[in-house]
Amino acid sequence: MYINRSPGRSIIHQPHNPTCNSIHIHIGHNSRQIRIGNILQPLASKFRSSGDPTVRASCVKAYAQLASNYPGIPFSDEAMAVLRDGLDDESPVVGLASVMTLGQVGHQALPLLLKVCSGSNEAQAVAAVNAIAQIDAPEVQTCLQTLLADPLLSRYVQETASAALVRVEELQHRQVDHA
Repeated sequence: MYINRSPGRSIIHQPHNPTCNSIHIHIGHNSRQIRIGNILQPLASKFRSSGDPTVRASCVKAYAQLASNYPGIPFSDEAMAVLRDGLDDESPVVGLASVMTLGQVGHQALPLLLKVCSGSNEAQAVAAVNAIAQIDAPEVQTCLQTLLADPLLSRYVQETASAALVRVEELQHRQVDHA
């Protein structure tokens, strides 16, 4: 599957090769106007239909690239469901890729990232704390403080949240000093 961008349109191609297990997305530089649903839906379908964890991880990583290259684009409910399901994937690569992608999605993903922080998968929880710290939103500091106040979080996750909070506060102070 690849996406060929031309100004004003998106063309999605998927070769009929059952052994193909990679997804390549090429997005042109000429226009930032894209129909995100036209891109997210085929990736969601491929994620759901594939038994190959490499393909599922590639779908999730493609979402991350879209979120990174087009900050602030809203992800559909279906796309967010793919990321939520990816967190519970049997492959830890898919799970961690889902956490990282949620961090790229940004503000829209904060509630789901907070749930991950309180979950039983400590690796995902630590990655989620760091993903939250990378999101440029005013409520990030409050989210990290809420995590620090949670007595049920593991010590490692709390320490990660504490360090992340310090980084966020330092960044905010530097931004105020340079304004």
